[in-house]
Amino acid sequence: MKFAVLLANVPLADALVTQSGLRTVIGQAPVLLAPTGKSQPPVTISAGISARHCLDSWGALVARSDMALDQAIIAGGNRRGPGCRYLTPIKRRRLRANR
Repeated sequence: MKFAVLLANVPLADALVTQSGLRTVIGQAPVLLAPTGKSQPPVTISAGISARHCLDSWGALVARSDMALDQAIIAGGNRRGPGCRYLTPIKRRRLRANR
């Protein structure tokens, strides 16, 4: 499942701290199946984080964030993407094959 969190007027460094806090809180939350209440493994999240540049379209911002998310997933999940480095076509194909 993919979703977006938009933080208005927040420096990138603060967004990284926010993402780390969300990952920690979500990872520590108990996951119980209804109606049995049986405990499940913890939930993990991976994140792609990007800052909007003044002339960016929203599409460009989302595309950069999505590339960073792809990198985090390829790197093993439960982490944040390293930024906006280029994802090679081979890595992108490998990612799509594993979804």
